[in-house]
Amino acid sequence: MYAVNSLDRERLDEFSEFMLGSISKIFTSLIILILDQEGKLNIDDQVVTFLKSTRYDMRTVKITDLMNHVSGLKKHWDSAIVPRKKYRNATVIMQRVFDDDPKLFEYEPGEFHYSNVGYLMLTAIIEAVTGRSYVDVYTEYIFAPLSMTNTGVGETNITLYNGRYRPLTRKEFLERYEAVGAGAFYTCVHDMLLFAKRWKRLVHPNRMKLLDFCRDMPDGTVKIAHRGTIYGGTSTVSMVYSQDWKFVSMKLKFLAIN
Repeated sequence: MYAVNSLDRERLDEFSEFMLGSISKIFTSLIILILDQEGKLNIDDQVVTFLKSTRYDMRTVKITDLMNHVSGLKKHWDSAIVPRKKYRNATVIMQRVFDDDPKLFEYEPGEFHYSNVGYLMLTAIIEAVTGRSYVDVYTEYIFAPLSMTNTGVGETNITLYNGRYRPLTRKEFLERYEAVGAGAFYTCVHDMLLFAKRWKRLVHPNRMKLLDFCRDMPDGTVKIAHRGTIYGGTSTVSMVYSQDWKFVSMKLKFLAIN
């Protein structure tokens, strides 16, 4: 089965690669839970254990605060200080933000305020713990074990468009390398269904209930849901499970435009 993109008549099927945007945060949270399970970190560790800053006091922030958007951090770092380019890892971006962003904390700790900054920090923590680039870590820990061969960071196998219905400019394309674990990844319908059915092989599923995007529902099911937006795509996913974590259903929406 396949569909046809109404903009350019490009054929789209279950292996067509769409940008995930903030759905990437599900992968980032899962990596953190796996590293916790392996004893390489504890989600209650202070961020300062792994990331150092001369400008900001990170002793009041725990890893779990970043995961659940209650750290007090603002939504996004100052893009003016982080020119878009093909960054090799999250650590170099995080250091630039620590050094040059004049104000990262805007809210009271403990209050929910959605923060891409927090997930940039989580990606840098993953690199600090493993000593490797986040792309390599996600591939080894998630994508390869689950056979997600059409998931990654970089070029997609379909044409992506901006909100003006034009193919992405070079600057817009490079946003994904700035977004890192907060929103960099692309995937396809085939791979996302594999993920929905198989991620429980990687970590005890009840650990996922520590995250704000995993909820017990009134009908007795458990839902993991997220949405994402980035240049070249908008996405929505809802994965539903029974209370004993049997896969029930997945709703997925991908658009090759934003």
